[in-house]
Amino acid sequence: MIHIIFHNDFDGQFAAYAAWKYFQNQNTLDSVKFIPVSYGDKFPLDMEELHPEDHVYVFSFLYERELMDELKEKVRHLLFFNHMESAEEKFAGASYAIINTAISSGARVWDHFFPIKRLPLVGQYIGDRKMWKKRHPETPQMHSWLNFAQLGQDWEKWDDLATDMESVQIALKNGRLLLRYEERMVESFINLPNNVLVQHGHLVKDHSDQSTKYAIFNGGTFFTSEIAQAVMKKFDVDYTIDWRVDMGNDIVTFNIRSRDGEKFSAKEYAPKNGGAGLAESAGFPIHVVDGLHLDHGTRPRLDPGDGGHPPGLRIEDLAHAELRAENALHSLISM
Repeated sequence: MIHIIFHNDFDGQFAAYAAWKYFQNQNTLDSVKFIPVSYGDKFPLDMEELHPEDHVYVFSFLYERELMDELKEKVRHLLFFNHMESAEEKFAGASYAIINTAISSGARVWDHFFPIKRLPLVGQYIGDRKMWKKRHPETPQMHSWLNFAQLGQDWEKWDDLATDMESVQIALKNGRLLLRYEERMVESFINLPNNVLVQHGHLVKDHSDQSTKYAIFNGGTFFTSEIAQAVMKKFDVDYTIDWRVDMGNDIVTFNIRSRDGEKFSAKEYAPKNGGAGLAESAGFPIHVVDGLHLDHGTRPRLDPGDGGHPPGLRIEDLAHAELRAENALHSLISM
């Protein structure tokens, strides 16, 4: 059996599509299982049920080194693809790890399976967004269309988008319209009272104390990065912290976006909390049982502890940050 574990975002989905296309060409799809994962999920494979002849691929997702080392001993073949600097440090010397911090995991997986084929345009757009390169002016339009289309594991549709230029042009045309609507929603969201809490704090960098200005908001599951970028621009903050509540799994997911990765590096804080990311963008989940409580089932509140959370992510900040954002965004969507 071939197990494809992939981060359930566009980069991970594109990487999984590349694997699907490769194994389809090999006529071995019947032996392939695709497994989407998100941060906060339990590891999806039972170590005791794996067969010594199994193959496992992990795309665009960061697990602990010890877990992957154990997995390597259980299966015939393991390949772990990642693009984050924290992965490069954590998996140094691991023969199964393919880490490239210059390109997205999806792009590296494509190169692995199709070394002489050019990366499809959709993969270039996804990688441009994932790595915060901003090299392609069409990237926002494609991202908006992917947000709307939600291709998931519809590999045939991914294949159309990767191989048919007309499909790409249609996606970009529709994406331009969706992007305009998206921008209106984001603008409305950040202009609503109490949706964004702006705070002043400090952090220690290079042995000096630096003042910072940051914003906290709850963006639900929609347009997280877009809202963060708009908040940074409007309120002139150094970084943003947003969260969303997963009541079913008792998890609050935090996302950090930084205006300047040199002054405030988001990636420094995510690994401390079981997450991962880049200097400009990182995220991590916190389980309710790990020191986080939900006031009235919705408002996250951190217990005092030994630190490890982003500067300014204080109990009093979260206690006063009203979670009106989620309801506000849903009301905008239903308009």
